[in-house]
Amino acid sequence: MQSIFNLLLIVIISPTLSIQAQQLSRDQWGAMPVSVSHNTASWTIKGRVNTVTLNESDLAIGIQSGSTLWQLMPSQVGDMIVRSKGEDITLRIADA
Repeated sequence: MQSIFNLLLIVIISPTLSIQAQQLSRDQWGAMPVSVSHNTASWTIKGRVNTVTLNESDLAIGIQSGSTLWQLMPSQVGDMIVRSKGEDITLRIADA
């Protein structure tokens, strides 16, 4: 009887807790505040200090941290080698 009561208690309380957790803002649960935006060709994730930009067409990534900018290589032929029916084919991840 006690285990049935415990199970019912969990079933009743769990949804209430998850609803409350979903209502907290990022700041309230300790996450860093960020904004995500999209324009015609890229996505931008901007935090207090760093900004990351993803180019949709070639998956190139730019990371801005203060005055420093890192540009990561875009996707290119040879990103991945796939073997099909005994034949190797080179592909770009951006083509997936």
